[in-house]
Amino acid sequence: YKRQALLSKKFNLTLPLELSYLTVGELKFPVVSLTEWAGFLVNRNCFHILVGLLQPDPARERAILKSFWTSFAEVHPGHEILEHFAQGRSRPEFTAPLLYHGDEGRGKRRQAFLVCNFHSMLGRGTVASRAKQKVTGGTYIKLKTNFLGHSLTTRYIHAALPKKLVQEPGIFEAVMQHAVDESTKMLHTGVVHPYTGERFWMATLGVVGDWMFLHKAGKLARSFNNVEKHASHVGKGLCHICQAGQPDVPWEGLHLRAPPWVPTMHVEDPFKAPPCFLSLPKVPGQGANIFRFDVFHTLHLGLGKGFVGSALAMLSDTFRGNIETRFKQLDFISWAKSAKKV
Repeated sequence: YKRQALLSKKFNLTLPLELSYLTVGELKFPVVSLTEWAGFLVNRNCFHILVGLLQPDPARERAILKSFWTSFAEVHPGHEILEHFAQGRSRPEFTAPLLYHGDEGRGKRRQAFLVCNFHSMLGRGTVASRAKQKVTGGTYIKLKTNFLGHSLTTRYIHAALPKKLVQEPGIFEAVMQHAVDESTKMLHTGVVHPYTGERFWMATLGVVGDWMFLHKAGKLARSFNNVEKHASHVGKGLCHICQAGQPDVPWEGLHLRAPPWVPTMHVEDPFKAPPCFLSLPKVPGQGANIFRFDVFHTLHLGLGKGFVGSALAMLSDTFRGNIETRFKQLDFISWAKSAKKV
């Protein structure tokens, strides 16, 4: 409360965003609409943030977005958003690509909170990409990931709800449906710049977050919940995109050039019931791709973490002594600090 009062009253750092309220039964709670965020960014001439620029540059913003959608069409040639552009319902050079993100955070006294936000797929890159840019020079059209920058400027909050509220019947579903409704509105209607008359759109292309959030938001029948607990367990599948984890489809074939789960992608419907997010633009027949694994949970806390740990353990075998002595000789932490990796 003190921090909130300091930011809002003393430093006047709150944004002029109007809250929307969702009502489920007798419960009423606030959310911030995507259209409200879009209006704020366009009216304040801040649309450049969505493409990773530090200051407005209309011509460059259009070039970046046009280049993004051209590349997107090469990777996803059958995506519904391309037909949307072809029919003139929106213009690619004025359409920002977004993702919807959900994850559980912690509030006061470590109280669990569900925090959901929209964010652009384009941004200022990573620390490594920034260092490389300083050496080689920047490019006019840059298509970089959205990691650098303060989250208050790159993430646009939709809802922040305590876990007790989320557990109430209908609350989670209402928040997800509102996110879809707002995404649909921004895709088909957009917002208009009050001075230039130009119309801007946003296209939400996917849902990201940890696997628990994806499982709930996507109403997934195949997820980590189905991991075999014992040898006699009959696998129901643990990937919503393919049939990995089902009989005769092993899921740990990372060493194989042609894992047996590859030909099973998008063969079987993964949903217990159709989630509301299926109305987002997608490749027909590949609705499961809307629910995406993000880099942080799959690499930093997943495969990457395990790989680095295993590599350090193997490297420690080149030294003598017990485990603690060998790891001290590695001195990985000192190297990471000197190299500014931590």
